[in-house]
Amino acid sequence: MNTVQCHKPAELQAVVMDERLDVRHRLAQLRAWKQAWEQEDQLLAQRVMQLEGTDYLDIQKGAQIASLRRRLRLHLVREPIEIAPDLVKEVSYPLLRRHPSTSSGQVWLNNSPL
Repeated sequence: MNTVQCHKPAELQAVVMDERLDVRHRLAQLRAWKQAWEQEDQLLAQRVMQLEGTDYLDIQKGAQIASLRRRLRLHLVREPIEIAPDLVKEVSYPLLRRHPSTSSGQVWLNNSPL
């Protein structure tokens, strides 16, 4: 039986958005995090499919796996981007969103998976 472990990060680390932010690196991180999540989620989905669902224990296991799958989505972005309020005042948020011209759009700034 495959086991899936949900690792809790010790402390949430934010990436400060400034002129040194490497957008390509950020997109690579998002892709890697999504790939890891997909693998773990697939294992959990297989475990659900193996349940009979005919007794209370299977129903409870299914509910626990569903809860774990929801929590695992939080691992899609392990390092959120922090934007200093002074920078937003100085430059404006719409201008910050237009800054990178990448083929992946604004995913890097949205803190969301690809």
